[in-house]
Amino acid sequence: MRITFNRLNANLSAINTAAEQMARAKQQVETGRRINVPSDDPAGTRRSIEARAELGRLDAYDRTADSVNARLTLMDTVLNDVVDQLTEGLTTATSARGTAVTQSTRDAAAAKLEGIRNALVSDLNTTFRGTYLFSGSEASTPAYTQVAGVWTYGGDTTAVMAETAPGRNSAITRDGSALAQGTDAANLFTEMDLLITAVQTGDDAGMAAGIQAIERAFARATGTQTRVGLDMQTLDEGQLQVQADRIATKANLSKDEDANMAQAITDMTQADTAYRAALQAASLQKVSLLDFLR
Repeated sequence: MRITFNRLNANLSAINTAAEQMARAKQQVETGRRINVPSDDPAGTRRSIEARAELGRLDAYDRTADSVNARLTLMDTVLNDVVDQLTEGLTTATSARGTAVTQSTRDAAAAKLEGIRNALVSDLNTTFRGTYLFSGSEASTPAYTQVAGVWTYGGDTTAVMAETAPGRNSAITRDGSALAQGTDAANLFTEMDLLITAVQTGDDAGMAAGIQAIERAFARATGTQTRVGLDMQTLDEGQLQVQADRIATKANLSKDEDANMAQAITDMTQADTAYRAALQAASLQKVSLLDFLR
C-alpha cells in the first residue's frame, strides 16, 4: 500500500509543480514583470525598493531644480535691469555736470535720477512667490525701505541655499546689502539721494562723488550677475547628473523587475508540456483493490 500511495503522491506533486511553473511563467508574460510578489525574488525585491526610493529622491531634485531655475532666471532678469538703470544713472548724472548746464536741465536730470533710484529699490525688493530675492535668509522682509527717512536694509547677509543635485547647491536668495552697499560707507540709495541734491544745486564735487558711487555699484551688480550665471551653470550640470543617475537606476530596476519575455515564453511552454505529461502519466496509472492489498 505504501508503494501505491507514493506513486500517486509523486504524480500529484509533478502535476502541481508543473502547474505552478506554468502559472508563474504565464504571469510574467502577461505583466512583463519578473517580480510580481516579493517571494518571486526576495533579494531582487529589496533592490527594487531601494531603486524606487532613489528614483523618488531624483524626482525631488528635479522639482527643486525647476523652482530654483525659475528663481535664478528672475534674479538674472532683475540684475539686467539693475545694470541698465545704473548705466542710465551714470549717463544722466554726467549730463548734469558743467558750467554750461542750465538749472532746468539739472532739475530734469534730478527728477530722472529719482525715478532711477526708485526703480533700483523696486528691483532689490523683487519677490518670487511671496519671498524677497535680495533679503538673504530674511526672505519675508523687503530688502530696502525708508525708516525715518533713512534707507535701511531689512535682510541679512546669509543666502538661502538649495540642493539641486547630489553635492550641488545654488543660492536662491542674495544678500542685497552686498549689492547695494558692499564695503562703501553708505548704501547706493543714500548715495543717489546725495547725488540728486548735488545735481539740483550744481555741486560738481558732489556729482563726481555720486558718479563714483554708481560706478562701484555697477561693478557689484555685474559681479553678482556673474555669480548668478555660475549658479545657473551649476544647476544645468546638476540636472545632467540627475538624468544620468536616473537612467542608471532605471536600468538596474529593469534588470530586477522586468521579465525576459523570450525566456518566460519558453518556460511557459516547457511547463505546459510537463503539466500535460504529468496529467497523462496519472491517467495511465491503473489502481485496483489488489494494489491496496499488496
